[in-house]
Amino acid sequence: MRERVEVAAKRVFDACSVPGKCLVGTLTLLLGAICLAEALVVPSLFGPVAATVIACERLLCAARSSSTRAAAVWTGVAFGWVVVASSMVHSPLVSVSALRWLLVLLIASSTLCRLRVSLTLSASGSAPAGIWLLAAGISIQLATLFGATVAPPSRVAAAAALELVLIGSLSLLRAANEHLVAHRVARSDPR
Repeated sequence: MRERVEVAAKRVFDACSVPGKCLVGTLTLLLGAICLAEALVVPSLFGPVAATVIACERLLCAARSSSTRAAAVWTGVAFGWVVVASSMVHSPLVSVSALRWLLVLLIASSTLCRLRVSLTLSASGSAPAGIWLLAAGISIQLATLFGATVAPPSRVAAAAALELVLIGSLSLLRAANEHLVAHRVARSDPR
């Protein structure tokens, strides 16, 4: 059994130029999936966990930003996720409708920031796949927020967990694209 796990892990890590990026993307995807499964059972616990991790990731995006304006926007989005996390913990004090619309605002602002980054990275060829994944993820999030038949707090927690799944998926896609670009460069190098 241990050999199978090692072989599977080696395949995953060999697929990327930087194994750390794959590990982070995989763990983020896994955490999002766990939070999504548990959001239906204990939304007041796993929704804030997902929102806090998202806030940390948004702060990391702010730190990586090339301009002050982009860093300020990412920081504002991160602060919004902190507000969502704290509001989910104190959900009896905050109306679920207000929390739902705050989540829609955060999803939209995150999407605009990601699209800006994706369009500037379109030279690597990864933008179309990332944009399609982003569109599918946002559609699923909005369908969960407004169309699911579960209790409203569970909808909000599930949408936050889906955002975490989307972050992990986009990270894995970005790492795979970096590997492909590096592989093409290595092939074209006549050494």
